[in-house]
Amino acid sequence: QSQWGWILGPPGTGKSITAYFYLLRLLNSSKEWKISWIHISRRSYPRYVQFDGNFKCSGELDGMDHLIELLDFESEKKHIVILDGY
Repeated sequence: QSQWGWILGPPGTGKSITAYFYLLRLLNSSKEWKISWIHISRRSYPRYVQFDGNFKCSGELDGMDHLIELLDFESEKKHIVILDGY
């Protein structure tokens, strides 16, 4: 079962920081979540950071194969994906 949500607003209104603190609270309360934060920029490849239990990784998404590997559709864990920037 998938759920979708959006936080919309003009630049500088606190959307990213609100999502960040929500995710920190989620990570501190449960290890059953996998969280992928993807920052999209017009000037470079998207960058990501991913938290999975005590594991953290980050890098650049330089192709579709890398994105599919990051999202890991086969995982049993609950997964939140944040797309930040435009």
